[in-house]
Amino acid sequence: QTNLDVLCKLLEAEGCKVAVAPNGTMALRIAGRVRPDLILLDVMMPDMDGFEVCRRLKQDPATQDIPVIFVTGQAETEAVVEGFRTGGVDYIVKPFRSEEVLVRVQTHLKMDRLHRELEQSNRRIQEASERKSRFLANMSHELRTPMNAIIGFTGLVLRRGADQLSEQHRDNLVKVTESARHLLNLINDILDLSKIEAGRMEVNPPRFDVKGLMAS
Repeated sequence: QTNLDVLCKLLEAEGCKVAVAPNGTMALRIAGRVRPDLILLDVMMPDMDGFEVCRRLKQDPATQDIPVIFVTGQAETEAVVEGFRTGGVDYIVKPFRSEEVLVRVQTHLKMDRLHRELEQSNRRIQEASERKSRFLANMSHELRTPMNAIIGFTGLVLRRGADQLSEQHRDNLVKVTESARHLLNLINDILDLSKIEAGRMEVNPPRFDVKGLMAS
C-alpha cells in the first residue's frame, strides 16, 4: 500500500469524503470544483510540486481560505519554512503515524470551522450595528425637527410677546426652552454616536500655533 492509499482509507474510516488528485494540475482543478474543507498536499508531485500548488490555491479567492497540510518526507527546516511561507497551516512528515494524521486533520478542521463561525458572528454583529446606527440616525433626524420648532417658537414668543405674558408664563416658557435645548443636545449626541459607530464621523481639528501657545 502507498502512503496515499493509507491516508485515504484512514480518513474514509473516520467518515471523511476524500477526493484524490494524481498530480498538481488535477489538484487545482478538483479544489476549485469541490471546495474541500481541508487539503492534504504532497510536496513531491508530478508536473507541479506541492509548494507551487499551495501558492496558486492561496492566489485564488475561491480556494484561498482552504487550510493546507503538507505531507512530505522532507523534514529539513528550509522545506518546513517554505511550506508555511506558501500558506500551509501544518506539516506531516513521512513515515507518519495514523493517530498523528487524524489529530492534525481534526484539529485544523475544527479550527477552520470555528474561524468561519467567528466570521459569521462578526458579520451578524456588523449588520446589527449598521441597522442600529441607521435607526438612531433616522430617529435623531425625526426628533430634531420638532425640538427645533419648539425652541424657535418659544424663543419667538419670549422675544416678541414677553410684555404681554405673566411672570409665571415667562418662567414656564424659559423652562420649556431650556428642556428642549437639553433634549436637542442629547439627540445630537446620539446622532454623533451613530456616525462614529458607522465610521462616518468627520473630525476637522483646527490648526493652531503651538509655539505661540507655549509662549503665552
